[in-house]
Amino acid sequence: GGLTGVVLANSSIDIILHDTYYVVAHFHYVLSIGVNITFFPQHFLGLNGIPRRYSDYPDAFTA
Repeated sequence: GGLTGVVLANSSIDIILHDTYYVVAHFHYVLSIGVNITFFPQHFLGLNGIPRRYSDYPDAFTA
């Protein structure tokens, strides 16, 4: 995942970076990007007026 994942894929560098904050930062970097990609579109759709907890919604909100 991400640019740091490419670095950690190299086993000789991964051995050096094992148990460092680099690995912890990589985890949080990937996790925070995933959360933002998941929930920001939902937030902006809510600001535009799409109702929550409905099984059907207006055609204006379809892709």
